[in-house]
Amino acid sequence: MRQAGLPATVTWSVAVAAAVVALASDLRLGGWSLPVPRQVDERWLTTYRRWIYAAGYGVQIGTGFATYIMTAGVYLLATLAVLTGHPGQALAAGLLFGLVRGLAITVAAPALDADRLRSLMARVDAAAAPSVLVACGAHVIVAGTAAWLLAGPAAGAGLTALLALGVLATTRGGRRAAVAS
Repeated sequence: MRQAGLPATVTWSVAVAAAVVALASDLRLGGWSLPVPRQVDERWLTTYRRWIYAAGYGVQIGTGFATYIMTAGVYLLATLAVLTGHPGQALAAGLLFGLVRGLAITVAAPALDADRLRSLMARVDAAAAPSVLVACGAHVIVAGTAAWLLAGPAAGAGLTALLALGVLATTRGGRRAAVAS
């Protein structure tokens, strides 16, 4: 990662801090989390023409920050993209994120009636806690890697182990993960 005119120590320190903040947010430590915006107002569906509603929804989904955010990893990705100092790399990271997020709609494709949709939503809801654990694992990896690059292998391994133990303790062995309300 090239630093955006910043010394390497500052860049990697910011990366560690951002990953720890994302982790604290996703674990809802102390009941705290980063802002979680909501999607397009449902009243738009009956108030405006279909194409206006669809355009508003598309624009909000496209920004990545104006709709429901399940994990603070969105904010972490943006921070890391800025820290690269390369607009092309930042754009690529954003496009990959958008593509993956956009492909999530394919999960709903088989839900052609209300019963199938309810069944799908029950499975999605059941996966909420494990998905938060996966996000937390990613934050731990980012923090540990950045610490490694900042202060060496011992610091990286130590921080990774400390944060991983913290995640397991906070989620009671991984059986319960904090989920956005």
